[in-house]
Amino acid sequence: MSLGRVSIPSNASFQQTAKALNELVPRMKPVAKWLKEGRDLANEFSKFKKDYTKATHEIKAFQRKAKPTVDFFTKQRKNLEGLIRKFPGFEKGVKAIEKRIKK
Repeated sequence: MSLGRVSIPSNASFQQTAKALNELVPRMKPVAKWLKEGRDLANEFSKFKKDYTKATHEIKAFQRKAKPTVDFFTKQRKNLEGLIRKFPGFEKGVKAIEKRIKK
């Protein structure tokens, strides 16, 4: 038996191997398809991970830039809270203003 230039030996062990392969190939096609889909999912996950890492770095960079501003306003708030405690009646006025702002 021959296929083009390749001649296939007709010994018994080769025939058994060929038969086993012929039985395995149809069963392996779904597995191969599943593996291909798994590879596609892995590629998508890798892309997601890169995008997530990039976004995380951008957020951290923004937080580093914003920290001095946040610290400044935190300090100002603490200063105002200290002033409110020092002057009696001042706290009631602040609460009244907050009430009007919320409306």
